[in-house]
Amino acid sequence: MNTWEHSWAVITSDREKAKKLMQRIENEHCASVYQRVDSAYEMILRFSDGVSLRWLRPAEYIRGYRTGKLWCDADIDQDILNNVILPKYRGKIEDIIWFNSGQM
Repeated sequence: MNTWEHSWAVITSDREKAKKLMQRIENEHCASVYQRVDSAYEMILRFSDGVSLRWLRPAEYIRGYRTGKLWCDADIDQDILNNVILPKYRGKIEDIIWFNSGQM
């Protein structure tokens, strides 16, 4: 299994959206969390099965972050999506999980 298959990301500029979604993913994932980072600028969950779930803001700095599973805010800027996020996403476009405020 490739490293990126264990790298999951929630991409949104809204920290509260990310926090709620990451809590939901944690509750649904079948592995326990062994490390949690929750600061003003980053949130990371590391699971016992090797999966790492990270909150990423949609910006140039995430260029190069490879991810195998992606939850993406429906309100994301399309230029950032097409030029920064999608080139490093290793899954299928149709497998991206889109979310918005109504789903939180």
